[in-house]
Amino acid sequence: LPERFARRVARTLDPARTYRVIVGHGDCVADAARVREVLMAGHRLDRIWVVETGVAIGAHAGPGCLVIAVQEYSPPVPC
Repeated sequence: LPERFARRVARTLDPARTYRVIVGHGDCVADAARVREVLMAGHRLDRIWVVETGVAIGAHAGPGCLVIAVQEYSPPVPC
């Protein structure tokens, strides 16, 4: 299931763009690592972090939850 979730998110990413990604997990580090691997394959990522979810998400989603946050990244333009 984690791989399926990651592939679904990956399909929405434009391969010509660069992204920053956060994978949040609720006490399921191995699943988060699998999601990270799927997202890294074939996509331009500036950075990808794997973190534990905060209490707000944890209280609603519970143990075993996975969250993926994606932000399009553009390098800063020098002044």
